[in-house]
Amino acid sequence: MSWNNQKIREKLRMKKRAGRGARNEEANYVSWDEVPGPEITQALDIVCAAGGCLRMGTSRDRSTYSVGFYLGDAYFTEYFRDIDELRDFLANMSEVVKLAMESDHPGAKKDV
Repeated sequence: MSWNNQKIREKLRMKKRAGRGARNEEANYVSWDEVPGPEITQALDIVCAAGGCLRMGTSRDRSTYSVGFYLGDAYFTEYFRDIDELRDFLANMSEVVKLAMESDHPGAKKDV
């Protein structure tokens, strides 16, 4: 390998490292530890009573909460940056599930 190729590869490696730095800042990470357990339990009970499955996580960069649920063959996902919006969504899960069941989304159940 020539000296010039080594320099180019090293510059590319340095650019990659610099780009990763912005994504690794912990200040932007969300944590499910901040969400009270009773709110999660209530949402889980509502989705399970409708015959569905609740899915919770974060976005790839861990900057937003991800809440989704499956009803039959249909799936629904919402993303939240703000914990207050997430808590409102979980508190209103019964209405969200009812709307999802009535929707025209492929696979959504029609019997409420």
